[in-house]
Amino acid sequence: MVDRGRHSADYLGCLSCPGLAAWVKEGRVGWAWFFPFLAVAAINLWKSSTPPPRIYLFLLRWIAIAASHGFQSLFRWFRCPPSLDYGATVGILLIGAVYALRSPVLIFPEERLAFLDVPAAVAGMEQDLTASSHPPARLLSPLPIDYPTRFYLERESLRVPMNGLPQDGELVYVIVLDGYSIPEILSRPPIELESKRLDDAEWIPIAIPTVSDHPRKLALFRTRQPLTTD
Repeated sequence: MVDRGRHSADYLGCLSCPGLAAWVKEGRVGWAWFFPFLAVAAINLWKSSTPPPRIYLFLLRWIAIAASHGFQSLFRWFRCPPSLDYGATVGILLIGAVYALRSPVLIFPEERLAFLDVPAAVAGMEQDLTASSHPPARLLSPLPIDYPTRFYLERESLRVPMNGLPQDGELVYVIVLDGYSIPEILSRPPIELESKRLDDAEWIPIAIPTVSDHPRKLALFRTRQPLTTD
């Protein structure tokens, strides 16, 4: 799948260059514009980590402001008639509206299509718990679907702890993203289990209902038996 959302961000970045150049020429750009980017870079260096791209999405607003000024500056520099400027602006707005209406995920679809399957995974776990007379359970959910998972657990009023260290007597459910194995998911943030208790666990797949026509991007598994003290 072509990530058109990411390409759109690239186009905004390219347009922001003439926008910054125009601001410098006009004497209007200041260090305040760079503060959000410098703050993020400083945090990354301090934490010695690189978060997933979705963390940086809030920076798009500053890039979009510069890109908008760059777009207008290009028309002024090439002495384009105002009608062409207005027509291009309306055209871009229409293209963006069509893309938004036709795309269930606007940016980073290869990462975020899994969001669409989270309600089904939660429903599958609820059905399995009902069939098992609601034993104590825990759900492990990795990035980038941890917050959507928590939202749907609360919406369905499922009082199941999410992530954290599994306890004795719990059935452990885990949502596995497409292309990953269970051990890889268990080591993925924010789960990052250091416990060895699940190393020898027997995992069984749990059926989840179909909620959309796109290829499923995650699967649900649970331990066959509740955890016990060795």
